[in-house]
Amino acid sequence: MKRIGQLKFLVFWLLVGILFLLTVAVIIVYAAGYKVNFEQMSIQKTVLFIFKTTPKDAIVYINDKPQDQRTPIRLSGMLPDFYDFKIEQSGYQNWTKSVDAQEGIAYDFDSIVLFLESPLVEELVSPPEGISAAVPDPDLFVDNGEIWYKDKLV
Repeated sequence: MKRIGQLKFLVFWLLVGILFLLTVAVIIVYAAGYKVNFEQMSIQKTVLFIFKTTPKDAIVYINDKPQDQRTPIRLSGMLPDFYDFKIEQSGYQNWTKSVDAQEGIAYDFDSIVLFLESPLVEELVSPPEGISAAVPDPDLFVDNGEIWYKDKLV
């Protein structure tokens, strides 16, 4: 009878140890940037997307689905796939990008500028008072799309 109690005790701690090791392995794999892809039934390295816009607080759409968080936004743990991104904000032109995301890559879109839909355009007739019109520098010229200054290519 005593032997059965010892066997139960040993089996219990053996199962606890195995469960602990499996949990640690899952945490390490997740922390290293891997995720289970249930469609392909495989473990894949994930993709990271970072979006920073001017102006901030723009809505990010992934494959036409709005995200809860607004820019700046960091989207981690995404599986490799083809993604269509759209960033929009009221009064500004939309920004769009299609990405064929490869595993283990971080895509950093950190300088997205959203332009006004209706920018204010003013015609400048003459220079403001106190500012003289710029006199072109005779040493500066353009030749076949190249900029030259004092006979040196700039």
